Amino acid sequence: MKKLLLPIALIAFASATFAQNFTYGLRLGLDVGALQASAQGTNSTATTSGHLSSLVEGFADFKFGNFSLQPAIIFTGKGGNVTDGDGGLGQFALHYIEFPLNIVYHVPVSIGNFYFGGGGYVAFGAGGDLSVNGPGGVDSEPATFGGSGDFSSGDSGVDFIGGLQLKSGWLFHLSYDLGLSNILNPNGPEGGFGAFKTRTFGATIGFAL
Repeated sequence: MKKLLLPIALIAFASATFAQNFTYGLRLGLDVGALQASAQGTNSTATTSGHLSSLVEGFADFKFGNFSLQPAIIFTGKGGNVTDGDGGLGQFALHYIEFPLNIVYHVPVSIGNFYFGGGGYVAFGAGGDLSVNGPGGVDSEPATFGGSGDFSSGDSGVDFIGGLQLKSGWLFHLSYDLGLSNILNPNGPEGGFGAFKTRTFGATIGFAL
């Protein structure tokens, strides 16, 4: 019996320590997406105006001192809006499931902790719409990914996060994604046009357990 006591105590201690350093939670809010476009054979770029969409995020946080490793899964909107010379509005309303992994630094304060960090992400197209609102009305079609669709099946880039987490568990979170991949499908109808790269700013509130 005594031989079992030490291993049981060590397992219990390790489990308690892990529980204290592990949290998870949910964040909800809005994001504003834009597309940086560049034409084939030129060095010039142009950025669309912002497209507003919703953002839902589940995350985990593994803390080591003041640092933590924070993976997440996010249902997010990307895309952008463009206006032509006749006042018509074109919308790229794209939806992605995104998987970021960030290294985060926490700064304790009396009400909780401020945090900031960064890392990388991969994302996979999950639907959306392309629409033009012109003098003749609205013309819309679904966004297609992969195969011979309009867009590549995925996106990837770097991201930056920051916010405030209160001792009660409530948190206020900001994020910025800088897409590094060309999301235009090289095998799609616009494959030879150039490149689209995503830019996305998000603001959410949430709760951590």
